[in-house]
Amino acid sequence: MAEAAFAPPDKIHTGVMLFNRCSYDQVQLPLQLEDDDVPDFPRGGGTSRTRKERNKAREEVEKDFERDIRVLKKRKKEKRAHNRNNSTKDDPGLLFGRKLLRCANKITSKVDKERKRVSLGAMNSYIVGEEGSTKPSRQSIGVTVSMNGSLATPKQSLSQSRSEDLENGSDVDRIPLLADAESRALVPPLEVQLDDIESLDIQGDASESVVDVTDDNEEINNKKARVERELEIRAAEERLLEKDIPRSADEFEKLIRSSPNSSFVWIKYMAFMLSLADIERARSIAERALRTINIREESEKLNIWVAYFNLENEYGNPPEEAVQKIFQRALLYCDPKKANLALLGMYERTEQHKLADDLLNKMSRKLKHSCKVWVRKIQSLVKRNSDGVESVVERGLKSLPRHKHIKFITQTAILEFKCGVPDRGRSLFERMLREYPKRTDLWSVYLDQEIRVGDADLIRALFERAISLSLPPKKMKFLFNRYLQYEKSTGEEQRLESVKAKAMEYVATLH
Repeated sequence: MAEAAFAPPDKIHTGVMLFNRCSYDQVQLPLQLEDDDVPDFPRGGGTSRTRKERNKAREEVEKDFERDIRVLKKRKKEKRAHNRNNSTKDDPGLLFGRKLLRCANKITSKVDKERKRVSLGAMNSYIVGEEGSTKPSRQSIGVTVSMNGSLATPKQSLSQSRSEDLENGSDVDRIPLLADAESRALVPPLEVQLDDIESLDIQGDASESVVDVTDDNEEINNKKARVERELEIRAAEERLLEKDIPRSADEFEKLIRSSPNSSFVWIKYMAFMLSLADIERARSIAERALRTINIREESEKLNIWVAYFNLENEYGNPPEEAVQKIFQRALLYCDPKKANLALLGMYERTEQHKLADDLLNKMSRKLKHSCKVWVRKIQSLVKRNSDGVESVVERGLKSLPRHKHIKFITQTAILEFKCGVPDRGRSLFERMLREYPKRTDLWSVYLDQEIRVGDADLIRALFERAISLSLPPKKMKFLFNRYLQYEKSTGEEQRLESVKAKAMEYVATLH
């Protein structure tokens, strides 16, 4: 019976029953389901779609909804712009900062030099073909501007003309009835300055335009606010560097209370004390900084340690022992790799090569899995034109993990191109390309170094090797673009056309 309850109505076969005044209990509804017609319902009554399919369908519906919203907004914006352009095109009402009625499509102007005024309207006397007629029609619409800058409506201009006719002694004086009616109908004209009308209409137009460009203005204002904020921060930093540097110990103390975690302020305070030849006070300030700066500010603390190294290297007694004591303390609180590299940088700046070599040897043993340590060791050898670079490279390749080999060899080859022997750099790049011939990043770095050296024959030979490889179209496009850029920089049109022809041949092979 439970299965029958879910059966479709068209699959239920009811027996023939006679309802001849029988009670409900007497009615029997035999239900039968065919075996083939049993619906396959999922367990639990749920849908047959998975959660992933439901989410995908929901995302598609949301995307369609967002696309429709964007289309509607775009159409609405275009319609507003179209209406605005049509309303402002050839509209004489813009002379007064407002729009005239639609019926004034053929508004013309008339200049009356004797009365010193300009009349704008659709009166019959203004339209071409009815010259000499000054009698306005009932459908005429006009605005009169006097030479003194005032504006009057059509009725007011008519009353003005009638008043002037009275002053000039027209025929109205000879007709008493007309004179009486004219005197009763004569109303002084309303004088309105054009500046007031323009200001009112400009405000109305501005209120409409604000509604149209609210969204664009919000984005522009947000972007301007971010740029202004960045400029303010930069200006504050420059003022701190140039003008607002404290000039006394009390000013430094105030600045430290406001920025206790700033290594910049502490180091400037130490330099101020050294300028006063107070070395002990500078050491005490360094110790205070190490105690005061938050333990989470590792980079700020490391800056203080480096400043302490420089202080002891300059004023320690003896300098080597003083620096070593501070360095041993720094190893307890800082990352050993960062502390060693900071001390190495100080030795290299002060040209203490013996101490730098000793430290590099220790680092290559304790930090042998660091690519940066081996690169710094090779850099020190290359800059001093020392021998043994190949042996250090082999030692580094043995010590470093395999995933760091490409980075190590690439940086070593770049050092050779810049500071050492370019041939050794070429051999290193060739070694890498033999193992990874489809790495376009290696080809790009290799080409950059050869272009920097400037041997045109080697550069073109390397480009020809690169574009002769069987690589995916995306990578080949990158290599052809690099080749075209190089030939454009040389300015040889014949070679440029040759590269273009090779690119077309490659594209033809794809189809």
